Amino acid sequence: MSAMRVLLLAGALCPSTGGARAPAAWRAQQRARAPRRACRPLASDGGDLLGGADAGRNERVGELKRLFYAPDAAASDEPAANARRARAHGVYADLALCRWSFTILPHAQLVLNVFQPEYVHLFESLIATRPPWLYAHVQLPGGLANLANDDYALVPGSKAPLAGTLMRVVRADRQSDARLRLVVQGLRRVRVLRATQRLPFARADVRALPDAEELGAELQSARVELGAAAGVGGEHGVALARLCAAGAAARAAAWAAYETADASLVPGMVQERYYGVQGPWAPPLVPLNASAAGACADEAARAARRAMREVVAAQGAEWRARADWEADVARDAERLRATRALSSVSGADECARLAELERELWVNLDALLRRLHALRPDKAGAMPVPSPMLGLLPPTPPEGWPADFRCAAAAAERADVAREQPALGFVAVDEVYPPLRRAQRLSYVVWDLLGREGESRQPVLEAASIAERLTLALWWIDEMTQAVLENR
Repeated sequence: MSAMRVLLLAGALCPSTGGARAPAAWRAQQRARAPRRACRPLASDGGDLLGGADAGRNERVGELKRLFYAPDAAASDEPAANARRARAHGVYADLALCRWSFTILPHAQLVLNVFQPEYVHLFESLIATRPPWLYAHVQLPGGLANLANDDYALVPGSKAPLAGTLMRVVRADRQSDARLRLVVQGLRRVRVLRATQRLPFARADVRALPDAEELGAELQSARVELGAAAGVGGEHGVALARLCAAGAAARAAAWAAYETADASLVPGMVQERYYGVQGPWAPPLVPLNASAAGACADEAARAARRAMREVVAAQGAEWRARADWEADVARDAERLRATRALSSVSGADECARLAELERELWVNLDALLRRLHALRPDKAGAMPVPSPMLGLLPPTPPEGWPADFRCAAAAAERADVAREQPALGFVAVDEVYPPLRRAQRLSYVVWDLLGREGESRQPVLEAASIAERLTLALWWIDEMTQAVLENR
């Protein structure tokens, strides 16, 4: 790697641009094409001679849209109640899907200017309903051009990924030229079970995709609930996995209020990153909602137990009748056996392993950033770590941080500034927040600092465990560190 390349890397890891180039092995494997811009200004045609400046016409068009997208007032409440119960178990039936050509990770926050008619239709339909406005983003190589291509159908074995991210629209503004400006947030990983619609936009049944450690964390409670129940059919491992998956989904949903603070746009700035969005800017990571920590901690354990008992009470009949769901929980059972049930590793050992990986990532990242800053003295100063990520710094380990570790001091400084400037987005992780969820969140948000536009992040989303994602990030950091050392 040339010295110029190292300098480019040094300039890349800063808050305004984010990202370093992927190692060659990953680039060769992925062959990721640059993402199509999902958002660009929509040129006016002869339909509106004033280019959106006629307020009266805009109001009439808006009224027609509201009438067109208004939900059926005569619809029964029963399907909605069933949908809420299913979502409590991590199942989202007939959910709208965006299939743009890039990958969005959980805990990412984006401002999107939506202009494509298919997706304007999707989001107009969505925001006409009651919040929360949920949809899923599932990467589609080639974007809309392959939406009707059988090679990229949402079925196992096709060229299309089935793992995606559950998304929430937190703000929607209609523009005068018919575009929609949206602020969206990634919530959690999901997997497509069954496509229910292909055109004009995709819809599918999806379910929350828990990490292996999340399943393992629910194992003891699941054994208690299963042992106290009678009449739950099926192979024991599958039954356990079903309860673990339901408990993990319910626990994640209970923590959502803490993990997803509402977005606030910063006026007068331009967001060029990711998808060419022009207009108000929002931080690229979802901030924590500090005020919700205590309530979420109280609810999480209750929600997990409640979800398990509902599955046991229903004897899993609703899900066993669905071959796609049964196949998916069978895969969970296999992962459960591989990670916990057939091993002697205890839950405490798993937590210790995650803590070790977490500490190693922070130490190695800190060292890399210091080396890169040394190459660019003009950029020396505050650590270029996004505030929502810096807030995830764990407590000082028993052995302490290295003497030259800078992230701890940077976090303390940013906490002081945040008291006067809450919009900074820095929230130190609450002590009641489970270490497993802290490590999980870190395993996603670190890629805002390490990722690069045009490089696929799908392998990060496909990783089956928190440890796997942290290990992947450590490998990436090590590759970059070696490049810096070889060219300094």
